[in-house]
Amino acid sequence: MAEEQPATMATGITDLDHDSFAHCASFLSLRDLSNLAMSSKSLKSFAYSDSIWLDRFRELWPENFPLSGVRKAYLNRRTALHQFKYYDPFVASLFAEGYYSVDNILLDKNDIIFSQGPAIKMAKIDSIMSGGSLVTMPGHNSRVTCLRLFPLSETSLAQSEAQTEENVLLTSNCDGSIRLWWKVLCQALFCLSCFDIVVFDNLAFVFVALSRRA
Repeated sequence: MAEEQPATMATGITDLDHDSFAHCASFLSLRDLSNLAMSSKSLKSFAYSDSIWLDRFRELWPENFPLSGVRKAYLNRRTALHQFKYYDPFVASLFAEGYYSVDNILLDKNDIIFSQGPAIKMAKIDSIMSGGSLVTMPGHNSRVTCLRLFPLSETSLAQSEAQTEENVLLTSNCDGSIRLWWKVLCQALFCLSCFDIVVFDNLAFVFVALSRRA
């Protein structure tokens, strides 16, 4: 007569250790995780734990995450996001000296570039936060009409593959001159005295409109 095998106890979800449950929960949607928490007190304790929500928080906002109360912080931030309640990560006052208003403004990674009358000014965001000053790029003698950024790789200034992510700045002003800037220095100057307005497209072609005086 065959010997009977001892009966084995079935393993349920509540028998999982915390790490295993956290791994399984990572595949659940937010709604599924909320429904799971309403199933029983033990599952609610698992579903509300910080380790479950920390991965979700890091996935959306990896630069800043709380060390405790992660579920509440995640839900509050997600609710604010869907209600368009945005809070600036930092606030800094930038005072542009002079009598001219700001005509053009560009954001290039960590740099803020803008024109104010004939002057082109640049400030690094990190420098602004620590009380740094603006850098003025002199050259134009009349109001700057256009600022555009183009990849350095599309110009003859590129010398290595490491510079492929850098940009050059093209500017024009009312007297018809075009300047090409790189590393805060003017690298090239084109004078078009018979033209009035210069506009650049996304392919770095230069278009000019004839002056009314012509």
